[in-house]
Amino acid sequence: MEALGSRAGFAEQTQATIDAEVARRLRQAEHRAVAFLKEDRQVVDGLVDLLLTKRDPVDGSQVHALAGRSEPEVTAGGKRRPWTVASRSRGMRSPERR
Repeated sequence: MEALGSRAGFAEQTQATIDAEVARRLRQAEHRAVAFLKEDRQVVDGLVDLLLTKRDPVDGSQVHALAGRSEPEVTAGGKRRPWTVASRSRGMRSPERR
C-alpha cells in the first residue's frame, strides 16, 4: 500500500507542476494579447468598422492594408508562407525567423 500512496503523491505533485506552468503560460499569453491590442488599437478599431460595415467577406489583403503591412510572400508552389504579426518596430516575421 505504501507504493500506491507514494505514486499518488508523485502524481499530485506532477499535476500541480503542470497546472502552475499552464497558468503561467495563460497569463503570459493574456499579457501579450492585451499589449498587442493596446499597441495596435487603431488597426483593431478599423478592422471592427470594416467587419461591421462590409457585407462581403474581408480578405487578408484588406487586413494587411488596414494594418499598413505588406502581404506574405508566395512560395514557388503558389502557397503563402505563414506569417505572424509582430510589433510595428519588428514588422512581420516568418515562423522560421522567430
